[in-house]
Amino acid sequence: MTYSTAGGATHYGYGLHDSNFLGLGKTIKIEHTSTEARTGDIIQYRDYNLCDKNQLILGYADNNDGKESEFSFSKPFSSIRTDWTSGVEYQDFLREDTYYNAGEEVYRYLHQNAEHSLYYGLRLPNSSDDNVHRLIVGWSHASDEFSSLPEFNSDLDVELPYDRKFDSFWIEYSSFKNSYIEMHNIQQINRTEDFNLGNQWRLRIGGVTANTNQLDKSIQVQLNFSKAIKISSTQMLLGELSSSGFYTSGDTINAINQMAVSYHWQNFSRGQFYAYANVTEGKNLFDDMPLELGGDTGLRGYPVRFQAGNKLELLTIEQRYFGEKEWFSLFHMGAAIFYDQGRAWGESPVDQTYNKTLRDVGIGLRISGTRTGGKDDGIHNVAHLDLSYPLDGSADIDKYQISVRIKKSF
Repeated sequence: MTYSTAGGATHYGYGLHDSNFLGLGKTIKIEHTSTEARTGDIIQYRDYNLCDKNQLILGYADNNDGKESEFSFSKPFSSIRTDWTSGVEYQDFLREDTYYNAGEEVYRYLHQNAEHSLYYGLRLPNSSDDNVHRLIVGWSHASDEFSSLPEFNSDLDVELPYDRKFDSFWIEYSSFKNSYIEMHNIQQINRTEDFNLGNQWRLRIGGVTANTNQLDKSIQVQLNFSKAIKISSTQMLLGELSSSGFYTSGDTINAINQMAVSYHWQNFSRGQFYAYANVTEGKNLFDDMPLELGGDTGLRGYPVRFQAGNKLELLTIEQRYFGEKEWFSLFHMGAAIFYDQGRAWGESPVDQTYNKTLRDVGIGLRISGTRTGGKDDGIHNVAHLDLSYPLDGSADIDKYQISVRIKKSF
């Protein structure tokens, strides 16, 4: 069973999930889920060691507003010494998407999507165990079609996102320096964690052909960079930079530039001072992909999707406590006092009531199981139980928000 609630939106699910089906190392999931957006039934099969380290993923969902399917067969770079990779991927969905204002639904429309890709890559000859260089070439196709829903007519003057269909033939280069260290009580409770002090970056450049003048003959660019810095035996800095978009001779479309930094300081024996900052800016974003901020994306004292735009800022400050005791031989506990401050503003498909900086404070418990890990990737999930109080906004916002969520870190 799964359950989470944040910003007034509740998600629950029940069914079967076995990450070692019949002792064969295969993952099976059969689940009924319900969110604020949709309810549905999901069946999924994952095999991470098919025929000598190949991976197979199959999935299908039957929802009340449409269907989803996915297929992936790949041979990944499973280690720094793996010589080559290849894969084929396909996914599609039919669903209802929504424009929001102040956490309230203002317009709903139908969204049909299909994406598929092929790729092949090599570990370059100049690689070593300390420095790994990889080159991948591939082709990707994406199609998005939008239509109105008569039963969701709105008095607002709202335009649908424009249909788009494009192919991208791309080449990707990635590099990372293998310089891992072990730390304790950084993002997990009472667990040894690995962090890479070396530079990690990825650059993909593709030529685009499309059915719209906005995207046709553009250059698609994706850039990612990440690095961990050990300031001292008790201080760690984690940083990420990313940039993506379609570039033409005269314009930039769906461009997103993001910088995120987190600071971790063990300021007493079982405590940590934590600060996180995220600055994101978009330009000419697709209407179905605005930057959103709310109770499920960092502003814990407010409803989900409370603000939207093409610019976003978020600051989180926490004093954390990592408990030492293992309760009932089942889990470790932690706690936090936190402050959130953020804002999403700028261009949005619908006018936004709130576009000023919002703040909240709160307290929370953290629970990390010692007998179970993450469902798919082997990490250990952490349950978050938070009580948050908004410091801004109008009287119609609830005086407090209770959230229960499962995350991958403290």
